Amino acid sequence: AFPGLGFNEKKLLQNDEAAEMSICFFVWYLICDCVVGFFFYSNMIGFLEGWIHHTFYIGYYLYVMYAGCGIAASITFAIETPQIILGLGHVFPRLRADRLFG
Repeated sequence: AFPGLGFNEKKLLQNDEAAEMSICFFVWYLICDCVVGFFFYSNMIGFLEGWIHHTFYIGYYLYVMYAGCGIAASITFAIETPQIILGLGHVFPRLRADRLFG
């Protein structure tokens, strides 16, 4: 792939303990978000961007973990950081950080 740089994409297409743990943590977070959201802020969770989105990600991450591609999938968690910041600002308005997003 990239000779001399030490990068081997084949190593991404496997599982290790850290990847499995991070996927399980994220899936559990999604499940808890749905449960807590249902009971405490159901008016803030839309059907598509809440329930469908979370259900898709739960299925996707469990699939890739069981398919043996957990390392590659766990790398994508970084793209969820803006969602966490936006979500916190939506639920707790004093934590809004609009300047971070232009």
